[in-house]
Amino acid sequence: MDMTNKDEDDAIVGAVATSVLAFGVAINVAYNNQSSIPREPYTNKDQEREFYMNSILNGSDVHCIGQIRMSKHVFYELCNALRRNNSLCSTKNMSIQEQVLIFLEIVGFNERFRKIGSHFYRSIESIHRCFHTVLQAVLKLYPILIKPPDGTLQPE
Repeated sequence: MDMTNKDEDDAIVGAVATSVLAFGVAINVAYNNQSSIPREPYTNKDQEREFYMNSILNGSDVHCIGQIRMSKHVFYELCNALRRNNSLCSTKNMSIQEQVLIFLEIVGFNERFRKIGSHFYRSIESIHRCFHTVLQAVLKLYPILIKPPDGTLQPE
């Protein structure tokens, strides 16, 4: 077989092109099998949220007061008062207790929505909406809890 220079050049170009394509495929396969961003371990957010709430509400009164600035008994009375007056109700995703806990942590410690969101595994938008819902519900309790003076003064 007699090969000319043109045939030799074509053979070399073909071999180089095949090598480059094989190298590209190898890099692509290696890149797809190895993610550059490590994945976080799975977190059961509902379970973690319940654990956090239970640590506050089922612990000692001292711990509860330290976390939400009120005892467990007063907390449950507040939740019941909001429920009785139809000021606040549970949603599909959030119980009344969780909503009130979020509100009290924000008010009691002047916490940012972002930090409270990380405690409860909720978005900033959800925390914001919950805070304003509970605030409106608490404001509706004002006429029930605070009685204006009747206008009469004691002679003393």
